[in-house]
Amino acid sequence: MLSKRNTTIGAILIVLLFLLIIYLPRFIRMMHPFEVVTLSVDKNVVETNDNKGSVQWRFKAGSDISFSKAIDIDRDDRNEVVLGTGFLLTDKRGKTKNGKDNARLYILNENGRLLFTTEIGMASIYPGGSSQWMIYDVHFLDIDGDTLIDLIALAVTDDSMDCILFTKTQKGGISKFWHAGKIERTMVFNLSNEEKELICGGVNMRIGEKPVVFALHTNEYNDQSPPWGGNMRNRIDGLLWYRFLPGNGTIRRIEDKDSVSIIVETENGIEKHYSREGIEILKDEATEEMLKERREKYIECFREFEKSKRFEKENDIESALLSLNNAINMKVEDKALKASLYYEKGMLLYRKEKWKPSSVALNNAVKSDPLFYEAFNKLGEVYLEREKFNNATSSFKKAHILSGKETYFYRMVDCYTALGNYKTANNLLLRYDKNVKDKILFLFASAKVAREKGDFRTISLLYEKLIVLEPKNLIAYILLADTYADMNKNIEKADSLFTFSCTRDSSLFYKNIETSAWISYRKSRFEEAFQKINRAVEREESKKESSVASRRKLPRIYYRKAIIAQTLGEKEAKEEVIKRARSSPFCKGYVKKQINYLLASPK
Repeated sequence: MLSKRNTTIGAILIVLLFLLIIYLPRFIRMMHPFEVVTLSVDKNVVETNDNKGSVQWRFKAGSDISFSKAIDIDRDDRNEVVLGTGFLLTDKRGKTKNGKDNARLYILNENGRLLFTTEIGMASIYPGGSSQWMIYDVHFLDIDGDTLIDLIALAVTDDSMDCILFTKTQKGGISKFWHAGKIERTMVFNLSNEEKELICGGVNMRIGEKPVVFALHTNEYNDQSPPWGGNMRNRIDGLLWYRFLPGNGTIRRIEDKDSVSIIVETENGIEKHYSREGIEILKDEATEEMLKERREKYIECFREFEKSKRFEKENDIESALLSLNNAINMKVEDKALKASLYYEKGMLLYRKEKWKPSSVALNNAVKSDPLFYEAFNKLGEVYLEREKFNNATSSFKKAHILSGKETYFYRMVDCYTALGNYKTANNLLLRYDKNVKDKILFLFASAKVAREKGDFRTISLLYEKLIVLEPKNLIAYILLADTYADMNKNIEKADSLFTFSCTRDSSLFYKNIETSAWISYRKSRFEEAFQKINRAVEREESKKESSVASRRKLPRIYYRKAIIAQTLGEKEAKEEVIKRARSSPFCKGYVKKQINYLLASPK
């Protein structure tokens, strides 16, 4: 009996000891909590440090930590730890893979206990949109006026096209707003009726990369910005107003002016003054009645714009264009909105391959907003399709000057190449060499000019260098293989390079079958080469009416077919493709010389 009693007491003591081991440190921490002063982040692990730099505790997230801050959010004089993650996880060797988190937000107390966590990343509402997210910033504001600090977590997709604004108040209120581009600035604005609105500024990547400012309710909402790609029926109208600003890029500054209006500044230094309803306040504004009239016209215009995007989502392009024309005909005074409407009209017409009316609409966009560099870029693309290369050059040049984006510069160089002005194209590249940021784009552009001239040694050196810099660039392998075949050199290596690329991406074979044909020809497999080159001709001729890229490719493909046909004794086929090549305005440079040589060579 005594033995049984002793056993029971012993068991109780063991349990008590076990509970003491577990809860005593927690009790001590409650009485004497850690003082979190600084944070150290290494991949997906955060360490907290006191004011002496001593490590207090560690926390491991499911993906690499992209945001971290120690801040007292509940006003208890103790710092909480706020963390945000991306979607990638880096291992000890520096290699990355998808982690367990996809833009997850963590809030931990000063002792490392998890207070709150949620994953912000979600499936895209746009077809083909990215679903891989990263929290890039967290703003700390009093959203609901209770003097406590609320959180605004901002997550962006890996292609920077979409952003989610996630708010969490201390009272537990949670909301999400889907925006088409990064939000950089947030500010709580107090309205006259004691209500509040959340003012946000950023860039709309899906409508011409325009800078935008907008207002949201501070209570619960589930909403989205233009172009409204998600389910419109299930949204709560949290978006109060939405305004486009001149130029491109994001918002640098938002500030309260006399508690009745706001000042907004873009990264281009353009300042705009808006009322609490989001209507621009002009210097010559005479009366409140005039402001009200402009506000009503703007709202009506914006509704037509929203209607057009809904039609576009349903692939009813004609109805979308009709709504855009209705909005344009309202003649709102807001030039940035007018430019956006013309831009959207130009892009819809671009989709329908109506090049001339598209260029007219985009021209109107840049007239309404001369700083709108993305509209200049798209205008250049339309001029390319219309084979107006001088106009395209001017548009790309303007886009490059306004934005500094290298891609626009290389499009300008390509226009000179299309015109056969290789000297100007080369000189531009030589002068730009010291300013190059993206070496890959520079090498591709340089190789393209050299290819048109027939400078194969230079081309091969450029592509070899490109592959060293970017070993996974499959297009570079194919173009190097094509160059070796042009040189009739390293043919086995050319075959190996082409096979390597197509093994990793099978779609590349048909897209580049003329290269395979040329390699087959160099390996004396003439019948096989002839079949392949015919498929290449068919591919590009089927697209030439609507694609300037195909029209530019065809003379080189015709030339290769003529060579192969001549070898096989196919005289009629040779003469036919030579005739087609010579009739093309893109029969220039090396290809033109070779065609002339073929004409002079009956065998």
